Amino acid sequence: MRYILVSFSVQKEGDQFVSTCPELGTASCGSTQDEALRNVVDATQLYLDTLEELGECSKVLRERGVSVHAKPASGEMVSAPQARVYAGVFPLQSACA
Repeated sequence: MRYILVSFSVQKEGDQFVSTCPELGTASCGSTQDEALRNVVDATQLYLDTLEELGECSKVLRERGVSVHAKPASGEMVSAPQARVYAGVFPLQSACA
């Protein structure tokens, strides 16, 4: 199985937290930082699933400069203390790799 590693950022805007994945262009929001992060992770997974179903995943990843790796370093979300930038590892279907 192949994997990609992408980053997420969460910023407070008014009463909401806005979350984005700059590599893939996905975004979401939430009433807390954790909720916004969960929502953008879900949105990113749905986006990747849709790209795979359409047969466009490899093309989009290549166009966006996202590297595909044979083995992830970790399957967990990671962040620096007090940071609002996170990283996530996503498995890809064989059609996308």
